[in-house]
Amino acid sequence: MSQIIRFLFLKLIFVSALLPFDFPKDHSFHNEFNVEWVYFVGQVESSDGKKFGFELSFFKGKLTDEIEVFPVHFAISDLDNKIHYTAQTIQRGFGNLARFDKTGIRSGDFSLKILDKTKFLINANPRNKKISLQLELSSEPDQILLQGKNGFSTKSRKFPEYNSNYYSIPNLKPRGKLVLNEKTYEIISGYTWMDHEWSKSNKNSSLSSNEVSWDWFGINFEDGSSLMCFNFRKNKSSEPESFGTYINSKKEKFYFEKENQIKIKSLENFWKSKNSKIKYQLSWQIEFLDFKILVEPIFSEQEFIALETTGNVYWEGAIKSSLTKIDKKISGKGYMELKGY
Repeated sequence: MSQIIRFLFLKLIFVSALLPFDFPKDHSFHNEFNVEWVYFVGQVESSDGKKFGFELSFFKGKLTDEIEVFPVHFAISDLDNKIHYTAQTIQRGFGNLARFDKTGIRSGDFSLKILDKTKFLINANPRNKKISLQLELSSEPDQILLQGKNGFSTKSRKFPEYNSNYYSIPNLKPRGKLVLNEKTYEIISGYTWMDHEWSKSNKNSSLSSNEVSWDWFGINFEDGSSLMCFNFRKNKSSEPESFGTYINSKKEKFYFEKENQIKIKSLENFWKSKNSKIKYQLSWQIEFLDFKILVEPIFSEQEFIALETTGNVYWEGAIKSSLTKIDKKISGKGYMELKGY
């Protein structure tokens, strides 16, 4: 099954239609699109001061007009003890195994309930695992951030057919509970992020999942500002193209789509996974406007081996950052995804 749905991680090989967004309806999956995913990531803190990172990602892939599959990736990072836990599933879209409608998404032991324009309930309770998560996430409606031009996100200036419908909701506030190794923690604060993209796959320009590469960053800063940015590479040896969106504490939005408007540079701090043998670049410097941001992982071993569901391997984990403007320094927390290394 995992080989059948590898196309999900052609993730950037898209031809999308620019459509008006309709929230909260558009938070769920769309029948007319072939490839889609909804990500929730964040760093949260419990009532007793324990710190965790989490990823809960819902995917939809249309194999034929009659057959859809719904993989889910779930991870918890114990940030104090530097241990990464993962779980995953893939369900077919028939019977009661997986479904979606305007109220939410469910696949196996994982669900998303859409409560309002910027209010969600996420639940992950994988059987035979010692991790689970139930969080209510909420934010103000003006936090919805359309990426690219009115939500139409181009991934490459050289190859504009690589695109998607894309929006984010940074600075979602979490409340709920997290279970790790049979101990329950009350989650009372944190910085969380939602990402949602969907597209029709372009069969005429498909590449194997190993050929496409990207570095993605979602960061919430302590002053209330947020940054989404990424490098895109058509293959591992290609020169990266950088894009991004910044919303400051006054809710002013800045879009970086032209060359050199935002620069995302590797700082040559590599970590090699003992499991996959993949070598990841984990330290970065990001420059835009008159800001400079340094990004470091909270710990290195936050790799997700998803061979049994989506047939790929990637790094997705909690990061720490500092934003510097002249003599002002602002700390930030976020998540980083590294694919195609």
